[in-house]
Amino acid sequence: MRERALGLIDFRLEDLEKELAESKTSYPRCLVINEIGVIWAEKPEKRAEVILRELLGSDSDKDRALAYCYLSTVAAKTEKETENALQKFEGKEYNGEIIRNAKRQIERIRRELAQKWN
Repeated sequence: MRERALGLIDFRLEDLEKELAESKTSYPRCLVINEIGVIWAEKPEKRAEVILRELLGSDSDKDRALAYCYLSTVAAKTEKETENALQKFEGKEYNGEIIRNAKRQIERIRRELAQKWN
């Protein structure tokens, strides 16, 4: 089993979704959202994509940023609804800083991985 952000526990999507719904969570929200993103990136879990897409509308900049990072980098897997949500998200001026920061982080990670693999 691959080590995950929340340890060696392989959470089910349903558990993570319940965790997000709680006002007091057992784990930091960013780690829960990351796990949902990992699940979606690794296998075609439609519900995970829907959760990430819904997080684009969150009041939390951090939640929106994480969801955007996953949805925008694994675009080949996205449904039409998600493509539309990403376009709408990118069209909102107040998301501009989130998008710029996300793109910088994504590019930094890509460079680091390229160096590591070469």
